[in-house]
Amino acid sequence: MELIAQGGIEGTNFSLAGPDVALLPEALQSFAMAVHELTTNAVKYGALASPDGMVRIVWQARVEGRDTTMMFQWREHGVEIDPHPARTGYGSRLLDSVFRHSLQGTCQLTLHPDGAEFVAEFLLK
Repeated sequence: MELIAQGGIEGTNFSLAGPDVALLPEALQSFAMAVHELTTNAVKYGALASPDGMVRIVWQARVEGRDTTMMFQWREHGVEIDPHPARTGYGSRLLDSVFRHSLQGTCQLTLHPDGAEFVAEFLLK
């Protein structure tokens, strides 16, 4: 897992909660790129850069008729950040591109005073 490769320790500075979900190879590649970007930002600037930081990752799959939608939430705590940055960086544009275009879903990045929150939803095909 990406977080472990970056020095994360499950139960110490990150937690995971969600069911097993199968992604098609194209979706898996895009999703992995997004998780890599979130992890890189957390290591450089966010919760994984602070000894008091924590990343909570939660996902769920919802069946609606013949469609299954995946909800993914990445929430960082324990780090002070500027909730009103002067500009949008490459990572934010990459995440938007992955979830809105590659995965044909929605996403929202919210900056809280104690950490970032990223929520995305997309169809599992």
